[in-house]
Amino acid sequence: MTRTLRQIVRSSVFILLSLGMGYAAPLELRRGVNLEGWLELVPFRPITAEQTAQLETIKKSGFDFVRLMVNPAFVIEARPGAPEPQASLERVLKATQKQNLKVVVSFYDLSNAKAQVLKGGTARDTYLVLVEKFARLLEQYSSSVVFEPIDQPVDPENWNCAPSSFDWNKVQGQFMAAARRGAPRLTLMATGLCYSEGDALTQIRPLEDKNVLYSFQYLEPLIFTQQGNPGNLEWNVLKGIPYPANAAQLKTSSPGLLAKISDPKLRQKVKAALEGYAGSGFAEADVRMALGRVSGWARQNNVSVLLKSFTVHSSAPRKDRLRWFRDVRLNAERQKLAWSVWTWQSPFGYGILEGGKLSAEVKAALGL
Repeated sequence: MTRTLRQIVRSSVFILLSLGMGYAAPLELRRGVNLEGWLELVPFRPITAEQTAQLETIKKSGFDFVRLMVNPAFVIEARPGAPEPQASLERVLKATQKQNLKVVVSFYDLSNAKAQVLKGGTARDTYLVLVEKFARLLEQYSSSVVFEPIDQPVDPENWNCAPSSFDWNKVQGQFMAAARRGAPRLTLMATGLCYSEGDALTQIRPLEDKNVLYSFQYLEPLIFTQQGNPGNLEWNVLKGIPYPANAAQLKTSSPGLLAKISDPKLRQKVKAALEGYAGSGFAEADVRMALGRVSGWARQNNVSVLLKSFTVHSSAPRKDRLRWFRDVRLNAERQKLAWSVWTWQSPFGYGILEGGKLSAEVKAALGL
């Protein structure tokens, strides 16, 4: 057999194996943006023409995919025969196809219902049926859609992420198997425990299914990225926290910040957090090492990874916010990680738009 013929035979065998054994490669993603508030916030609101029109701007800005969060409760609670929420979902999917944008669809639930699903029993059985049916709906869009059956999982008996015996590999395997039953061709997305934290991703066992992306989120240091967060009492009082950590600057600004906190316990807690951050020296090198651990795991296991969410609240010092976005984005790209920034617009202060527009400075930070 000639060398050329051997190459042809090997290629043919590989193609047949790929088609016959579900070894299709996952969709390739590069630069994306999350669509907070579209289909995950309660109460449900149908997608409008104004929202789908934004997808053209997103595409022209330089993004090649969007991440759409869907609250599974909306699907579960839909009345038989009712057009919504499926009609809204399909409006988004068809609009993204028109703009040549890929879509990561994530089941995203911040309610206590997710804990019941993770605990098991009837709640999980019901959820597995839902995942299979929803994946079947998405299968027709498999050339441009990725499906994540659950986002930000955590041990339901251990919300602080301490070491535990919770078998996330087994539980996630059930979610992925249900999705695969519904959609043989669809790219699926797996994640780690501890709210999809990066180091937790490196602890999971990669699936045998090759048409799977792996994902994590990055928010470090929380004292910087979450300052001004209205949903957290401790973070909401923070203001003017710099990045990188600047001990001299924090020494000057901390007394005034602490003086505005009337609750003594909260004041002491914030004081300790400020002192810890001041002494940490947190900088770009820490970002590089954190993302490097994930990319090292990806190379070792020959899998593709998406940094599905990274963000800083808009109340952070603007130049530091831009610098953090740039450092995370650059290191993700250098480590061969796809990324999606949180978020296009936000009712909670995390949007990348400023005054309704994507500024030249934000575009530069994101390499767009």
